[in-house]
Amino acid sequence: NAKLTTSVPEATSWLAAPSWCEEFSPLTWVQKIIKLFSLISLSVLCSIQLRYGLIWAQRNGRTYNQAHEIELFDGERIIQVSGKYHQSNYIYQLVFVTSRGRSLTVGQPTQHSFNFYTNNPEAELIILSGRYNGNGITSLGAHWGVMPMNTTEA
Repeated sequence: NAKLTTSVPEATSWLAAPSWCEEFSPLTWVQKIIKLFSLISLSVLCSIQLRYGLIWAQRNGRTYNQAHEIELFDGERIIQVSGKYHQSNYIYQLVFVTSRGRSLTVGQPTQHSFNFYTNNPEAELIILSGRYNGNGITSLGAHWGVMPMNTTEA
């Protein structure tokens, strides 16, 4: 009797943060562009990448299909992250909402809903963390904080 075994890619943890930052200091990071890649054949999100100022963070996951992007205006912030997931495997949809009411929606609106936001009206998304395997993003966490005002301007 032959045994059928399946190979599931090992999950990799990630933190969408600038590669040049050696310390965990999220209050110095400002996201400007969010880039998402979707895997159409499986209807799952397969990659995410953020840019902080002029520096791109490492892309987490694999590149497949065309990227969907939103570039934030000066003073604009991400204030909500929501989407859809299947309880046994992948993130199927992500929606980022900004302080100006704009949004970036990528993926398929299927399965269970989740919604991340902060109760503090001054706070914004400063870090995304999660896990992915060879097929797509398997978990996601949103981390919120209040960015300090720039006190060096006259």
